[in-house]
Amino acid sequence: MEEKITQDLSLEEVKGIQDVLVNNAPSIVPAIATPDQITDSVETCSDQASEIVSSILKAAHRLRGILNSYYAEFGLTDIRFAVLQIIKKADINGCTQSELAEQLQQSESSISTLVDRMRNSDLIYRLRSKSDRRKRVLILSDQGRIILDKVEACHDECMDKLLKPFQEDQKIELATLLEKLVKHLTFRNGQPDEDVKATLELSDSIKTETESEETKSSAA
Repeated sequence: MEEKITQDLSLEEVKGIQDVLVNNAPSIVPAIATPDQITDSVETCSDQASEIVSSILKAAHRLRGILNSYYAEFGLTDIRFAVLQIIKKADINGCTQSELAEQLQQSESSISTLVDRMRNSDLIYRLRSKSDRRKRVLILSDQGRIILDKVEACHDECMDKLLKPFQEDQKIELATLLEKLVKHLTFRNGQPDEDVKATLELSDSIKTETESEETKSSAA
């Protein structure tokens, strides 16, 4: 599985990801290799792929925990923060629920419960579009805007702290390599991979949010 994930990356790029994430790993293949060394290097490359994927998963898991705690200080979750940002960018025109779903790369039905919860929490509200009375758009409430402003005021500083171990050139290299990996995972067969889109982190966030609300309702 791990070999498939990294098969479109060159040897240098595979090594680059691990170097940035795992503090300068040794070279994968010697500059001059004998047949035996080539065989060994293939096995090493397979091991490297497993280690790289494992490192990425560990980093993602830890980042998710840190960010959840961070957003919780403002009464938000990562998905609620993303929704508030998307609606804010839509400005006074607001955005429809279908537009929101598209930007989150989710189905409209999967975010309907989330939108209702956020309306009940007085973070957003829905009204008819001024340009098209047939449409209903989502707008930030005053409370939603205040909370978002508070988060954004210290968001960049928080993100900088998370990447503090990296030099600027390492950040650029890491961003480039991860972007290529994300593109590869999304377009593994030359077209958008629906299986990948269906398992995005935001899907988990939406599911977790819904289950959390249902638990609260049951407890009440």
